[in-house]
Amino acid sequence: MKQSKCVIVKPRDLTNHQKDDIVTLHQKYITLSRNCILELLKPRDKIYLYYHKDTNQLIATVGIQFVQCKNNILIYVGNTVVEDQYKHEGCLPHSLFKSMAYLFLKHPFKNKFWSALSSSSGSFSYAQHHKPCWPSPYETTPSEITDLMEHCIKDIGITEYRIIDGNIVTYDLCNKIEGTFHIKDRKVKSPMSRFFYKLNPNAHQGEQLFFISSFKIYKIVTAIIYSLHHKLIKNPALYHRLKKSKNRNPVASLLLIFNNLISKKVKWIASLSGVAIVFSQFIEYIQ
Repeated sequence: MKQSKCVIVKPRDLTNHQKDDIVTLHQKYITLSRNCILELLKPRDKIYLYYHKDTNQLIATVGIQFVQCKNNILIYVGNTVVEDQYKHEGCLPHSLFKSMAYLFLKHPFKNKFWSALSSSSGSFSYAQHHKPCWPSPYETTPSEITDLMEHCIKDIGITEYRIIDGNIVTYDLCNKIEGTFHIKDRKVKSPMSRFFYKLNPNAHQGEQLFFISSFKIYKIVTAIIYSLHHKLIKNPALYHRLKKSKNRNPVASLLLIFNNLISKKVKWIASLSGVAIVFSQFIEYIQ
């Protein structure tokens, strides 16, 4: 992230100033009241606040909540609003990477997913880059995935929803908005956009389509590449090598990234003490 810095807080620890900043940012894009916006933050485990490094203005928020179901664990991503001019800053990939890395260390043997409620075709199209992802225009949502989605929906406190052809649309927010949900109409006539509005024709009224995506280690690599784009692009050969190898050999790609970033700052990485310090810093970073 080139222009932003991140502050991570628990909902109960938000200051009044932070709450004011969040409400101001959210109300630029969605028509929800202050009380509703703040109420939706409460169930989250962590709130990621992204500030511009120079102006200290809040430019993005991401809420993270962990949901467990048998041998599955999900990252639910909510409360996501990013200023238009910073949509390529990598805020969402950054929060996803930290959450994914945390889960791989804490729950190495569980099946891992990330999920969200989509009220626009843009967020839904973004999710489709992380395959497998459901709903999908290419296959019917498996029944076990529908069950997992419904468990997550209930766990995050949503009670008003319907299931159509294995896909879940929620309408908890419909009675809480004034006018249309999004202040700006972002409807795009792409194939994925048409698929989204076919499943969720009432998105403008606040109805949201739930999506879920399984992730493996190569997705952590993808998230790292996006969140560290401004640093990695300084070495074009390495950057393009990573883009090509992240799916085929994600572990090697991960080692390449850490070697490139760490070797510039930590010349003594080969020593055991150096490794221990770097590892402890990494653990502290993802917590």
